[in-house]
Parts: sequence; C-alpha cells; structure tokens
Amino acid sequence: MLAALALSLPACGGEAETAPEAGGRVISDALGREVSVPETVESIVVLGNAPRMAVYLGLGDMVAGYSGMAGGDISPLTAYAYVTKEAWADKSVVGTDASYNSEAIILTGADVIFCTAASDVADRLQRETGIACVALEQGTLFGEDFERSLRIMAEVCGVEERAEAVFAFVDAC
Repeated sequence: MLAALALSLPACGGEAETAPEAGGRVISDALGREVSVPETVESIVVLGNAPRMAVYLGLGDMVAGYSGMAGGDISPLTAYAYVTKEAWADKSVVGTDASYNSEAIILTGADVIFCTAASDVADRLQRETGIACVALEQGTLFGEDFERSLRIMAEVCGVEERAEAVFAFVDAC
C-alpha cells in the first residue's frame, strides 16, 4: 500500500504527462489529451462505458478492475456485464459508472485506465493514481465516435486487428 502511494505522489499537481516514460509512447485520447502509456499494456482498468469496449475488443483477460454493479444485479439485459459475470467475478469493482475509488484502482496494479469521462475527471484519476488515464468518448453504439474510441483502446492495447474485425462484422450486418 505504501509503495502504491509513493508511486502516486510524483503524479500530484499536474495534468496528463506528455513525455513518454522509458519504453513508453504518447497517444492522443478522445479528448485530445496527450497521454504517456507503456509500450506494452498487460493490465487495464475500465470505467464508464469502457468495459463494453474492452469486451468487444476481446480484452476481458486484461481487465484488472472495472466500474460496475453488484453481481446480483446483473441480468441478460445488462449487456457485457452478463457475458463477463463469471469471468470477472474475481476482478476489482473500483467504483460505479458515476464515481471511482482511486485507492482501489491503484491496488489493481493496472498499466492503463480507460474512462468515458470529461478531461477534469481523467486528469484527476491520473494525478491521484499515477496511472496513465486514457479518455474515450461515451459513444453512440457503433457510431463514428464509438469507433474512434475502440480504435484508441485497440492502439493502446495492441489489438488493432481485432478492432478491424469488429468494424468489418458490424459493417456486414
């Protein structure tokens, strides 16, 4: 716990870092923020509408934490949550779709946070956790804004081919 807190202290007091860390790269998120992310991402936290996007991209195994609901509230009508109910049973619920627990996010050990939030929230999450926070658009399901967000997530996580397969499938429907 103290190590996680110590790691987060250098991130206090500023907006998103733009200089890449050693072995990292800078990407532009959906809000136009320049965010330094690791070259290789192995673990993610997904907040807001980002869990749905992670599922579409086949990133369920990379999820270390997510914003969501209690298991008893999940039904077939709750889309991705129903599909991931068992697989994510041991994952950390780090908040609701409206509020997030920065300490719980730190404890996941994730490399990157994905959120569908305004820039002030994304900046605050990155500052409080010391973890790269990539903002995505909430997205109109399978609209252009949703596609842009899927492309950003795919680029960060190295699954661009999967994103193209999703787009091709949706276009064929």
